[in-house]
Amino acid sequence: MGKRSGTGKETLEDLSRRAYQIERSGSSKLGLAGVMGYCKLALMSVVGLSILLIWSFSADAQFRYGHLVQIRELTFVPDSAQVQGDAFTVLVIQNREEGPILHEVRSKDLFEPGTLISVQGTGTVEHEGKQVSRVLLSPGEEVVIWYYAVKGRTYTYQCTINGHSMQGAVQAV
Repeated sequence: MGKRSGTGKETLEDLSRRAYQIERSGSSKLGLAGVMGYCKLALMSVVGLSILLIWSFSADAQFRYGHLVQIRELTFVPDSAQVQGDAFTVLVIQNREEGPILHEVRSKDLFEPGTLISVQGTGTVEHEGKQVSRVLLSPGEEVVIWYYAVKGRTYTYQCTINGHSMQGAVQAV
């Protein structure tokens, strides 16, 4: 299993491999505190994934393919995608701007309780109370959003920081 060329879809294995590479590259730069933080993140990921897998088998749900979205020239590329409905899904958004342009990912749809499962990656996650409000992405950073896509729903996300007007959407079919 690997990247399916031309579709923008990646398998769960590909996304997990990238998350592992991020953890390995980041921990060598951060010293002991960074290593401890990544160990905590890895443990939470393993526990959370185990719970999700047990739940998915009991609820007849399945993990499907994830989508990779890149931010280039003040645009989400691609700006729309379709995923299998009634399934666990992964959305990876990467800031690939050439210059030092900060972006954000905001989404009431993806970050709402009952939909969002986990937000990880190298970006800065901000909260309002216990709920994720946005993720800040500097160039080279990415966010991995795990969520449950309900068939028939459209999940929108945007970047409006510093006057940007970027929009993206994932439709569960």
